[in-house]
Amino acid sequence: MVIIFGYILLQVPHRQVAQFGINNTTDKAKLENDYRATLTQIIGGFVILFGLFFTWRNLVTIKEGQITERFTKAVDQLGATDQTGQPAIEIRLGGIYALGRIAKESKEDYWPIMEILTAYIRKNSSIDNQRDRKEEIISLDIQAILTIIGENKYSYKKRDLHRLNLERTNLKGATLGWANLEKVHFKEANLKEAYFFEAILKEAHLEKTDLEGANLKGANLKGAKNLTVDQLSKAKTLYKAKLDPELEKPLREKCPALFEKPDE
Repeated sequence: MVIIFGYILLQVPHRQVAQFGINNTTDKAKLENDYRATLTQIIGGFVILFGLFFTWRNLVTIKEGQITERFTKAVDQLGATDQTGQPAIEIRLGGIYALGRIAKESKEDYWPIMEILTAYIRKNSSIDNQRDRKEEIISLDIQAILTIIGENKYSYKKRDLHRLNLERTNLKGATLGWANLEKVHFKEANLKEAYFFEAILKEAHLEKTDLEGANLKGANLKGAKNLTVDQLSKAKTLYKAKLDPELEKPLREKCPALFEKPDE
């Protein structure tokens, strides 16, 4: 590479000046030197650009490696248990929040992280696990995940293959105010007493979802799938909720109190 640059600096100025037919040796040498100075600046600029490019690539590679390492460690923390074999909630929370931070930093890792976190909920807060014991309010780790999911910053497209699956999960008493839950699958989920203040539930799948006592104040339920009048009639409030006409009209006739401003 050095030889090539040397050849260019020596030969190109000489050939360029030769075209002008200058006979004065001093003028000829000065003009060649001027050409060499210009070429040196151009070549130097390219060298700096290449250097910056490779430096940037190295930084990206290092960052990707760090994210992969953090990702792996955080996933491992999701299964942490204490000496008695019970879930180590403080360690699991650390893993959950670490995945949440990675999801914000890396678009490529966002959906894999959402799939991991929703799978965690399906495993650790399934309604099937609640059948033989008293129904419980969700735990801290499950609420932490729901908060991260609710901050969803990516919109769904018609052909988007990604979907958040929370079917048959126990989310009783969950806090999901202002959450973006568009198109989330809540089929047969327990959402009793959940707080959905101004949440986005557009086109959410709500077949046989239990909404008894749920606070749906200001929630957007436009286009919700398989949602019925009977389900909504059991909610705590529908004040300022956005509903499809075929649901809102019979509900206002049957349960007008649901649309009144609730007591704070």
